[in-house]
Amino acid sequence: MARKIIISAVALLVLTPAARADADAPWGDPVRAVNALLAKGSGLTFKETGTVGMHYRDAGSTPTGTFRYNGGYIIRTKGAANLSRSGVVASKMTRTLEFDSGWRNLREQAAQGDPWAFDMNAQQQAHYKISVKGYSYASGPLYKPKVPAGKTWARLGKLPGADAAYGDQVINVFEPGTLKALMARSKRGDMLTFADDAHGKRHRVPFYNGNATFAQLFALSPTFRKVLGGRLLPEYRNIRIFWSMTFTKEGLPIQVTSGWERLDKSFPQQNGNLSTWYGFGPHAAIAPPPATRVATPNRQPLGDDRIDAFMRPFG
Repeated sequence: MARKIIISAVALLVLTPAARADADAPWGDPVRAVNALLAKGSGLTFKETGTVGMHYRDAGSTPTGTFRYNGGYIIRTKGAANLSRSGVVASKMTRTLEFDSGWRNLREQAAQGDPWAFDMNAQQQAHYKISVKGYSYASGPLYKPKVPAGKTWARLGKLPGADAAYGDQVINVFEPGTLKALMARSKRGDMLTFADDAHGKRHRVPFYNGNATFAQLFALSPTFRKVLGGRLLPEYRNIRIFWSMTFTKEGLPIQVTSGWERLDKSFPQQNGNLSTWYGFGPHAAIAPPPATRVATPNRQPLGDDRIDAFMRPFG
């Protein structure tokens, strides 16, 4: 598994004279296009694929005092969300992890009773998350042991409607203020894509590459602040996050890729990159699970999103 951050599907191309006229044509304004989606109350679908490289030393969660897992995993997610003038107001997703050759060690540690290893190993089966009406709910093998018998959903707490859609992907292009600020920190280029035409004709469409520290993104993005629980620990402030945002000619988001790398070899999450692809349509059916099937979990998972590694002190 590659351990370097790769902002895939985003490459500056040398334009031929014939193509240059298309590239110089006026592009739609992404901020204006996103504001139009919010005003319309659009629904959206999303698919995500990403990789994470890890080196974990979590002395607080293991029977022996030290647990090590050197390896990585692939994230696969699909979901839907609903928009309003305030942004993402409801979301749901299905997520699975695929581990590399280190999985055997992870499985053995889980069988010995290590809670972190158990939680990570359980995510090789699909789990589900819904965020709506001010709360988030989750279901699947990761949560089943944490709720009473007969209950199938864990209520994770009072969380925003965007919570299910933002835990792996941390760049929320449906916050117009954040999008505008990220574009201002980016370099614009153009690329060939099929995504802009139903008949498969190649078009050049704009993309924006940029970067910021965790501290800068924390100041810019309400979503990033919320997924970190409203607190950015000092040891993570200077991690640099890289992004690439691709749009249609009209300014609608096609793909957002984000990633970071931490070179300290004892740091838990060495690197990670994730790409999210978007589609738009009517509102999705997103509702809370039946109240009779919901319970408060006896403990929160030690890691069910990419960003969770940065919610605990390092050391």
